[in-house]
Amino acid sequence: MTCKISLAGLAESQHGQVKYASAFADEHIQDIALVDGHIVITHNSPNGNEGITARVERLIERFSHGDFGFKENVLFEHKVDTPYEGDIIAELVERKAIKVLEPGLFIFREPFSSLMRFLDYSFVTKIAKRFEGVKEEQYPAVIHSHTLNKTNHFTSFPEHIHFVTHLRE
Repeated sequence: MTCKISLAGLAESQHGQVKYASAFADEHIQDIALVDGHIVITHNSPNGNEGITARVERLIERFSHGDFGFKENVLFEHKVDTPYEGDIIAELVERKAIKVLEPGLFIFREPFSSLMRFLDYSFVTKIAKRFEGVKEEQYPAVIHSHTLNKTNHFTSFPEHIHFVTHLRE
């Protein structure tokens, strides 16, 4: 489903902040875009468009009072031509350098994975090691339970269900 909500009456400088805050209006929101003075939200919420529209309009009302937002105070600006201006995630997906599992959750493939390892190694050896007492932490990969279930993982290791039962799919 898609709902389109007008941002009329809201300063254009606050549109980005409303877009960010709207992402938390419902856990079933899949995409948010600012288009011609409107916020367009793609979702599969059981509350339908009405639920999301009501929450986003409350956000717009709060932001319209000017209590929120960042004060602009530009001290220095250096305009340069950037080497890339497109949607880098879409391009990397098209090249199959990354795979999107969920919004913000990716699988990195070559050559991107080598670059990530290099940057990680460089940061740890050149910067982080200089600080006394710094300890490295590793976090496990996230694999959807339906993917694990396809391989009958839970049949072999039923105790692993306890590790993910608090997470929503």
